[in-house]
Amino acid sequence: MNTKNSQINDRFKDPLGDHLKTVKETQSRRMARYPSVKDVYLSKYLEFLPQGKAGEQFLGTSDGVIGTELALKQTEEGLGFFSYDDRCVTQFEDEELERALQKGWGVHCYLAYSTYSAQEKSIKGTAVCFCYDSELGEEITSALTAFIKNTVDRIAHRSYLKLELDQEQFTKIIESKGQWYLIKEEPWPKLDKGEVFYRRRRTTTDRLIDAANRGNKGCLVASWIGLFVIIAGIALLVWLFFFR
Repeated sequence: MNTKNSQINDRFKDPLGDHLKTVKETQSRRMARYPSVKDVYLSKYLEFLPQGKAGEQFLGTSDGVIGTELALKQTEEGLGFFSYDDRCVTQFEDEELERALQKGWGVHCYLAYSTYSAQEKSIKGTAVCFCYDSELGEEITSALTAFIKNTVDRIAHRSYLKLELDQEQFTKIIESKGQWYLIKEEPWPKLDKGEVFYRRRRTTTDRLIDAANRGNKGCLVASWIGLFVIIAGIALLVWLFFFR
């Protein structure tokens, strides 16, 4: 072996390249601990038209609170979204969601935003849907549950997010127990001419209405108390600055 050539090779060896190679190998081993995200997880936005008077009332009244859960059920006519009181909001066809239900996956859908068309005088909804394999084990399912909750909360505070996950992001969700979140926000979809956003944010009043709709008395009382405290605080500040 030529010792001189070996010394030259060692001298000009790329330490940064070797470090990056080691990092990539470590990441690959880390991600390989978990199943492929493409095989066990699905998330998407789904646009829908309300069906009948019940669906229009749901979207057009205080029932259609952003972030409210829509129960996905298989009916004779196809898939359907149902409200908290089991009213049919809409019926539609979607192969991905249908396959998820057939496989027994956990499926969770929420109202993401709604739009109104002045020309057609009609309202339209968009749901955000999350599906995952129910047999992934406690570690993964609990992490995904927390991640979905955090994502829906961000959407309800007027964020539009890219929902698809790669393997690295999926791994981060599990390792952080669901506390890792999608950083990048996407531009809101462009609307057709004469169309405006009807709802795309959940207000404090919406939370009170949602609690009342679901009969959550504890949450309702706590929310009202919080609202009264805020109002009282504002009134006190006004009195201190203007009337003292």
